[in-house]
Amino acid sequence: LRLWAYIFGIAFQICDDLADVKQDELNGKPNICEFLSVVDASDVLVYLVEWLKSQIVNLQIVNTELLKEIIGILQMKNV
Repeated sequence: LRLWAYIFGIAFQICDDLADVKQDELNGKPNICEFLSVVDASDVLVYLVEWLKSQIVNLQIVNTELLKEIIGILQMKNV
């Protein structure tokens, strides 16, 4: 569960950076897109979200609906 939460945090940050890339650039804030292109950052996010989804079964949590909703929010934000 700790690894899942860590990967989720990274995915969330990438998602947030992708949403704010232009604003962060204007304000001089750090953003993952300083190191990766928007396309590459999006690809990493897709990979991480797929990994998160694949690991839900292994977490052995009885009610995984909340985790699935969280992943759904990440996917919607990255449209």
